[in-house]
Amino acid sequence: MKVVIEMDKSALVLGGGSHYAIAWQLGYLKGMSDCGIELRDVKEVVGTSAGAQVGALITSDLHWNTIWEEQIEQPIQEDSPLTDEAMAQLQQKLRTIAQDAETETAWVNGLSTLSKAAHPDITQAERFEMIRKRLGSASCETWPKALHIVTTESETNARHLFSFDEGEDLIEVVTASSAFPGVWAPVEMNGRHYYDGASYSAENADLAKDAKTVVILAADLPIAYPYALDELVDKMRVKGQRVRVVTPDKHVKQILTDFKENAMNPKLRTKIAEAGAKQGYNDVDAMYQFWNQH
Repeated sequence: MKVVIEMDKSALVLGGGSHYAIAWQLGYLKGMSDCGIELRDVKEVVGTSAGAQVGALITSDLHWNTIWEEQIEQPIQEDSPLTDEAMAQLQQKLRTIAQDAETETAWVNGLSTLSKAAHPDITQAERFEMIRKRLGSASCETWPKALHIVTTESETNARHLFSFDEGEDLIEVVTASSAFPGVWAPVEMNGRHYYDGASYSAENADLAKDAKTVVILAADLPIAYPYALDELVDKMRVKGQRVRVVTPDKHVKQILTDFKENAMNPKLRTKIAEAGAKQGYNDVDAMYQFWNQH
């Protein structure tokens, strides 16, 4: 089965979720590709946080086998930035911010304050190098035209969608989009500061506004956001966009449970990716039917 994607009308939205989302998204997309549905062929990829990293990989010219070897088969030489206990504490802080906020603006203000208070033990340059190593042999000198990356600007708390025509460094923007509040400090670019693109939404699916057909890969972690995904999708459908949301299946979620819900633990990558690939295989018929609806 080979699905020909309408390039000028399609988008793939990749949400956040640290190593968990990276591994699951790559696994799912690889499983689809092995069965003839190549979602790398879409016109635009909108990546947020972990999705920005996956987006940089799949819009590169790397072969799937190389991506799989470097991202899944080879151990990631990183320690989790948070222990399981610290992750649970951070999740409680995020819940408190959400509960205390009376407006969406107040909610994002709280996340921004948490972001600015992060003081990691590594420098910004070291963090850039960490992300560069994560992307393996993907060329990051040229920004792929299909790739769009979501960040949040600290000074205004507004979402900012970076694209190839803005002239920014790809590694710096990916690092900014991946700067999870309370874990990594905001990234300075041209006198402004940017952090996690998932302050408003883990997926920011509404930013794929020009696409007729949209596939969203959402990690579905137990974290609330000012913009709920189901509400964004409803609005997109009202506009006439065809949208399919894919979340990890029960087998993938069970593996995360086995890792004590710590999505930032790089050791979960192999098992999550393999389970994600199986989900991709099992989902091929449904995706084929969705893609060929008229």
